[in-house]
Order: sequence, then C-alpha cells, then structure tokens
Amino acid sequence: MKREFKGKDKFGNWTLLAKIYSGGNGEVWFCKNDIGDKKAIKLLKKDHNTAFQRFTDEVDTILSNQDVKGVIRIEDWYLPDDFKKHTPFYVMPIGQSFNDTIKGKDFNYKIEIAIKIVECLAKLHARG
Repeated sequence: MKREFKGKDKFGNWTLLAKIYSGGNGEVWFCKNDIGDKKAIKLLKKDHNTAFQRFTDEVDTILSNQDVKGVIRIEDWYLPDDFKKHTPFYVMPIGQSFNDTIKGKDFNYKIEIAIKIVECLAKLHARG
C-alpha cells in the first residue's frame, strides 16, 4: 500500500507545507515545526518490509556519518515499531541543488565544489 500525503499533514512537530520531490519509496516536503523553523522532511510512502528496511538503513547510514563534511544532517527522525500504522520520517536542512550552487559561478568555484563532493565520497567509501 502507498501512503498519500497532503499539505498541513503533521508528523511529530512538523507540518507539511509543499512537496519538493517524490521518488519510488519516499517523498520530500518543505515543512515547519511548531516554533516556525523551516526544514525538509522525508517520509516513507510505502508500507512494506523491504521499503522500511531501506529507509531505516538510510537513516542509520546518515546518522553514523554525521561527522563527514558534506553529509546532510538529520535533525529529527521517527522510526516507529509499527511502520504500517505510523509513518517513518526524518527531518533535514533544506538543500540546494548542485546546479543552483554553481549557477553563475566561475570555473574555479565549480571545481572547488566538485572536489568537496569527491572528498566526501572518498571518506564514505573508505568507511565501507
């Protein structure tokens, strides 16, 4: 079964504002909390074991690599015991696409950004 989300749905302290992206297993939305902080939230939309395990692995991998520069920070998360009744999610800062980051910048800046990405990937790869 696939979950359907809509603006104003609430997950923990986070209220959905607008959908950013929808993929195979999840959706990413702009959200805000009860004190007005705006972030992005990823929600698991499928309620089968494989999807939940992949989502849990994703959260665990990100959390265990928070010390690597370039890995997005998870600021809040919920991995329920009964994921068929309760929606798993995690909250992160609102990111900026690579294309938006380098748009209008000179060649040297673009190379610096690419090098930072490669350094991040190399550190992650070294950890397995």
